Amino acid sequence: MTQRILAALALLALTAGSPAAALAADEGSGDTSLRIEQLDASQHPEVTLTVSVPSDLNGILLDESAFTVTEDGVVRDVTVEPVPTDNLEVVLVLDASGSMQGEPLDAAKDAAQAFLDVLPSTVQVAVVSFASSPRVLSEFTTDRAETSSAVSSIEVAGETALHDGVLAAAGLFQGRDPARRTIVLLSDGGDTVSAAPIEDAIDSLLGIDVSFIAVELQSPENDGVGIARMAAATDGSVVPAEDPQALADVFETIATQISNQYLVSYESDSYENTLLAVSVSAAGLTIVSEAPVRYPSAPTTPPTVDPTPTPTPTPITPADPTPERPPVDVMALRDGSVVSLAWYQTNRALLIGAAAVFLAIAGIVLLGGFTRRSGVNYGAASAMAERLRAGKKGALTSITQGASEFAERSLKGDRAQGLNNRLDRAGVAMRPGEFIVMAMSFALGAAAIGMLFHGIAAAAAAAVMTLLFFNWRLSAKAAKRNKKFAEQLPDALQLMSGSLRAGFGFVQAIATVGSEVASPCGDEFRRVKIETQLGKDIDEALAEMAVRVDSEDFKWIVEAIEIHREVGGDLAEILDTVTDTIRDRNSIRRRITALSAEGKISGVVLGGMPFVLAIVIMFLNPTYLQELLDSAMGIAMIVGGLVAMVIGIVWMRKITNLKF
Repeated sequence: MTQRILAALALLALTAGSPAAALAADEGSGDTSLRIEQLDASQHPEVTLTVSVPSDLNGILLDESAFTVTEDGVVRDVTVEPVPTDNLEVVLVLDASGSMQGEPLDAAKDAAQAFLDVLPSTVQVAVVSFASSPRVLSEFTTDRAETSSAVSSIEVAGETALHDGVLAAAGLFQGRDPARRTIVLLSDGGDTVSAAPIEDAIDSLLGIDVSFIAVELQSPENDGVGIARMAAATDGSVVPAEDPQALADVFETIATQISNQYLVSYESDSYENTLLAVSVSAAGLTIVSEAPVRYPSAPTTPPTVDPTPTPTPTPITPADPTPERPPVDVMALRDGSVVSLAWYQTNRALLIGAAAVFLAIAGIVLLGGFTRRSGVNYGAASAMAERLRAGKKGALTSITQGASEFAERSLKGDRAQGLNNRLDRAGVAMRPGEFIVMAMSFALGAAAIGMLFHGIAAAAAAAVMTLLFFNWRLSAKAAKRNKKFAEQLPDALQLMSGSLRAGFGFVQAIATVGSEVASPCGDEFRRVKIETQLGKDIDEALAEMAVRVDSEDFKWIVEAIEIHREVGGDLAEILDTVTDTIRDRNSIRRRITALSAEGKISGVVLGGMPFVLAIVIMFLNPTYLQELLDSAMGIAMIVGGLVAMVIGIVWMRKITNLKF
């Protein structure tokens, strides 16, 4: 659901943005995709498109007969010319930090070689790597042997100086003749040791008019916010790669896009919102790409002035004045026993209505943000990249991002790790800073409504209750996810046992569970597989998974696996025994839950009914309960009743919360 919401937001940002903003509308994928890379409508009605054609059409010179452009179904006459590659300059920037050790770096080198093989021989290419500091491995050259040797010489060492690496790449363009400039960046983590801030890196990219393309390799250290900021500032793009094996295809696609482009020009008769369709037909292929675009508004015609003078109206004799009505207190919610309709026309009512609309919209965002993590998703980096990739950041995006970064800096040590673990355990695809900003935004909205109704005390109470709700909601989602994991665990262990008996290795058995079992159990096992592929020890990955899922049964399984790895034995038989034990425990647990369900529902109803009745009575007849609030005896009775209710709720909870 989160991906669908982000896709819709990206489409809205695309259609509402500048006409010259880059378009990314694909029809198909892989080698049969036609991409509208850029639309220039600054000289409307003259419009120019930059189009990338599929790699299947490499080596074929296309003309006007191969392209068809329609606007809302109307065909336009076009002129076509290929974009030359002899003035194309590309800097390949590769991450060589410690997190790229092993398979990620080998896959990155292979992908870079595939990238160089696809690029035409006339393209000037330079190579830069970065770890704790950047290194220029090769200046601009068309000698592919020299460039390949530079890529092969990359070795892993140190931290991640991402910003310094981008600055070094941008510096290679300084003093060179104007050309089509492109930076292709590969990284799997956020910046950790750069001497330059991200603002300097963005300024350097803007100063050289470069096309910025980033490939974001997903990893436990992944932090795509900085990369997404640089891409958004330069109208660039961020391409996620789920695993190292996908890098070669990603780099080949990028090489095709930047080297096989055409300029398609036509005269448009459309204004404002228009559905643009571009198709290319050649070599037996017919490929279509569509995108909604927004052109400038149609020119307005000045109104015609009627020279005929307006006749003077005949004065009307006023009627007898009606008797004055007594003044109405519009700020009162009630007029005697009737609710005052005049109150709803005041500024206070408008403010409360606006706050209610804000909370309704925020509620939709909350439901989207609280959806489970699909696959292995480390934080909200991918979601943030998708939002920023759709166009330049707006003021609201900048404020939200700045607040999130401030909240993350404010969290230190165990507090940050604890909140991140809770989000991870609940399957919430958000970073700790983003969760804090969202919770505080809701709290401020609730405080504003409370201030409008009953002043500072109500505002403070509303804010505290909102924050408590977020804390409860996060715990409830974690409990629900852990419960579902416990229900899926026996089937997962049985599948793992069967895989081991079929001759699979232990890691292959884990991969089988990750691909065959539904979320959340499948997601967690798939994450363990990826962590082991990236170099983490299998025992350590399983121990961290046991902490995340907070399952006592799974902790026993991890201990059994560790003992087996030390002393040997038939692991499949051990897993079968543990599976039978867990099934019996789950059966007993479900029986206890069924027997105690009635008592739990009774506790909820009895605990909530007094508060609901008090709110209803206060709205229908405020003076009925006023005597309790105006006397010391009444306040003492309220406090005594609340204390008794708390004792009763705790007592009922202890009775119904059975353990075995």
